Amino acid sequence: EIATADVERTLAQLVDAGILLKKRGRDGWSYRYRHALLREAAHESLLEAARRRLHARVAAIIVADRSTSPDQLAYHYSQAGAFADALPFAVSAAEAALTRSANIEAIAHVHRARSWLGSADPAQRSALALKSIGLLIPALLATEGYAAAEVPALVDEARTLASDANSIEAFHALRASCLYHHARGELSVAIELGRKCLVIATPPERSKERASIRVLLAQCAFVEGRFDDADVHLDEVLAEERIGSDPASAVADGHDVVSGALVLRAMIAFMRGRSTVASTFATRALDRAQELGHHN
Repeated sequence: EIATADVERTLAQLVDAGILLKKRGRDGWSYRYRHALLREAAHESLLEAARRRLHARVAAIIVADRSTSPDQLAYHYSQAGAFADALPFAVSAAEAALTRSANIEAIAHVHRARSWLGSADPAQRSALALKSIGLLIPALLATEGYAAAEVPALVDEARTLASDANSIEAFHALRASCLYHHARGELSVAIELGRKCLVIATPPERSKERASIRVLLAQCAFVEGRFDDADVHLDEVLAEERIGSDPASAVADGHDVVSGALVLRAMIAFMRGRSTVASTFATRALDRAQELGHHN
């Protein structure tokens, strides 16, 4: 262990040398490298074993701080060689990125997480794989479109892993597959997957999941001209008390479920020639979007 006085003296010398910058924050003084290249040079100057030990110590300290972002934890655990510990944090980082529509960032996090699946506890590996698929497919569709080369294999993997599963992870992987087939116009397959998802989302506590798949099923019905069936799904979404009262719980894949339902109701009303009703639903959707402050 190094004495506090020695640490402070060394930090002061590094500041004087122009290597570190010192800044006062709400919780006291903080230090950072003046330039990223200086940080990389310092990092690479350490022997690998020493680097791993330091990253492991940092991870052990900051994991207890709730303000630590999951991507920071994934980074330090992975640099320490603790890939099984890094994996769930990388998945959480991807989920946070997808929620704010940072799709390229989400893809990078998921790719890292999937590269570490071999290190996961076998009992948790399938769930983590399914969760990663549920995050990766929507991000790929948003950035590359329905022809994204990586997606078909992910859809096949989801079907295999979720064949007998009833978990939230299975739901999200199958819902992502439903989204893919809907985007490709393969509506019969999308509807089949959507109905499986609806069964998984039956428990009362899965209202967010239930609402998100109902919107997708409503979109399929809308494309097929089954407006009455679409309305049934959308009415169920708008009736979900928890979804309506807790905006944060209604975001799926970076999109607000309730706003999406209101927009689709407006489109159906417009197609039926009910312009006043359509305007009412569209205004409600716009008001909610502005209230959320979410660009999607």
